[in-house]
Order: sequence, then C-alpha cells, then structure tokens
Amino acid sequence: MNRFSRLRNERGISLIITFLVLIVFLSLSAFALQFSGVDFKTANNQATGAQALYVAEAGLTHALLTINRMGVVDFNEEIVYNWTSIFYPNPASMPGAPQFSYSVTVANDPNEPANTNKGFIRCTATGQNGAKRITEARVRRAMGFDGRGALYLAADNVNPSFLGASFGISGYDHDLAGEEVVGGVVKPAIATRTDSAKDAVIGDLSPQQIPHVEGLGSSTVPPIPSVITSGGPNIGHLNKIINDILKKPGVVTINDSSVTGNGIFGTMENPQITHLTNDDVTLAGTVSGAGILIADGDIKITGNTDFVGWIIVRGSTEINTDLTTGVIGSAAILGSLWTGNFNIVIGGNAAIDYSTEALELADQVDNGGNPAPKAMIITSWREVY
Repeated sequence: MNRFSRLRNERGISLIITFLVLIVFLSLSAFALQFSGVDFKTANNQATGAQALYVAEAGLTHALLTINRMGVVDFNEEIVYNWTSIFYPNPASMPGAPQFSYSVTVANDPNEPANTNKGFIRCTATGQNGAKRITEARVRRAMGFDGRGALYLAADNVNPSFLGASFGISGYDHDLAGEEVVGGVVKPAIATRTDSAKDAVIGDLSPQQIPHVEGLGSSTVPPIPSVITSGGPNIGHLNKIINDILKKPGVVTINDSSVTGNGIFGTMENPQITHLTNDDVTLAGTVSGAGILIADGDIKITGNTDFVGWIIVRGSTEINTDLTTGVIGSAAILGSLWTGNFNIVIGGNAAIDYSTEALELADQVDNGGNPAPKAMIITSWREVY
C-alpha cells in the first residue's frame, strides 16, 4: 500500500511539473511574440521614417523647381511674401504614395534679413504610423544670367503671327560680334510658359518658316522648330521683375511715341536701362542700344534697330488686347526678348539671336546690381527632425 501511495504521489508531482513547464513555455512564447511585435513595429517605424525623409527631400526639390521656373530678383519680395500664391497645394500629397504628404515654407535669412539674395526652404513630411521628417535648405541666387531662350512668351495663351521667311530666331549662343559660339550653350529659339502657347506658335509656322526657328530641339529632317515649353515668369511676376529693375539708379526714361533718327539707348561700353513709357512706341530710323530695354506698352520696330542685351515688353491680355507687340521690319536683337503680351508679330528681316555675353552685359548694367531673374541654388542642407 505504501508503494502504491508513493506511485500516486509521484504521478501527481509529474502532472504539476508538466503543467509548470507548459506554463513556462507558454510564457516564453508570449514574450517572444511580444518582442517580435516590437521588433516588427520598430522596423516598420524605421521604414516609414526613411520614406518620410525621402518625401521631405522631394518636397524641397519640388519647391526649388517651382521657384526656379520663374527666376528670382528679390527673394523676400517675390518669393517669401507671395509663397501662398506660388506654391500650391500646400500641403501636397506625394505622387504615387498618397499616404505621405509634405508642406513647404520659405523664409529670409534671419541673420541677414535685408539680404534679398538669400533665404531658407523648409519641408515637413508626414506619413502613416505617425512618421514625420523635417528638412531645411539654405539657398542663394546663382551668379550670371541664364536666359530662357532667344524669345520668351510669358502669356499663358498667345496669338502669334510670323510674316514671310526672311526672319531668323536662334537659340544657339552668339558672341557680342553676332558670331555663333562653337560649343556654346543651346537654348530654345522660342520658349513658352505653357503648352498651349507652344502649340499656337508651332501651328502658325509654315514649312518654309520652320528652318528659321533653330536651337534646342530643332531638326531639319524631319523639320521641327525650336519651340519649347520652359515654364517661367507669368505676366504678374514679369511685371514684378520690371518694377524691381526700374528701381535701379540711372534709368533713362523716354515718353515719345516714335523714336527716329539716330536714337541711342546705351552702348556696350556704357550699357543702360532704358524705359519706354508710351503705350505705343515705334522705333524708326537708325536706333542702337545696349543693356536693358523695357517697354510699358506696344513696341514696333520698323527701322534699322540693333540692340544688345535684354528687351522686356510689358503687357497682358487683360488690358492690352488691342495692342500688338512685335518685331516688324529690320531688327537685330542680340541677347533675349521677353514679352508678356497676347499678340506677337515677327517678320521682315528680324533677327533674334540668343547671347550669353549680351545677357551678362545686361546683368551688370548697374555695376553689379544683378537685375535679371536668376535661379536659386542650395548652399547647405540638413535634417531638422
């Protein structure tokens, strides 16, 4: 009986031990699952955090591209104070990854608040699982004037008219003597702000005229003109650029409706900013100039006009639909011509040739004041959070 009692007692102890071992295994399994979940969550948070960082970097790039599509003269006035109308939607969803979004802010340099050439761009990206990253870039205006093309159309829609087949528009780089620079930069002959403007220009060019519009993207076989959508300043921003330039010292104002005889608007030795304030100006006779020429309204070139530098013709479809902005007759423009008007007519013996040297001459017209719109470049970058 004692032996049977011991066996029963040992069976009871074995059951208890087995039960305790089972509890231990279950506890270890629970802990393992718990730690596995923590590891998975940690790994997932790291992955989403890295993705948020990529989104924040993409947001900075998006903001910089948006700024540089317009160019900058005064970072504070043009970008910081008008950011809500320049960059939208803000915040924006990440294309291809809608679970992530980013918002961008811009600010002037707090250490140099009066410096219009410097500033900051900050991007905050958020995503799933509470992921958040903030990046910040210090930016400044680039040196030199990189024009958009021989001819830039700032209006969203244009009504072009090309007359005859004696004109020429070239995006190939030319020196100050008018000779093509071997190995020089190549720009569009005609740069447009929108695709609709590009389509209107191409649609008006006849097969005989297409070879006369050469530069970036042009081809002889098949015949393709150099007309490219580049983005850029809209009419409102173009007016802001003009207003900034007209604040410079030494602006020569001309209010005549017609300029005849031997009109001189600066020389290559002494370039100047010339402001034509009349709503309808005709340049007749023999006119020459160098630097920057700004026309507030309609400008017609009918005589022998030679200009080296940057011509900006102000106007908009809203207020000047009855005016025609154009280059008609014999004209040689070396540099770049920008127009914000709805209508543009080019014909006769007009020659518009892109020139880096001519634009650099225009850029230094007020002894280094750099009046031309420039790209912003990143000088430093950091992850804030």
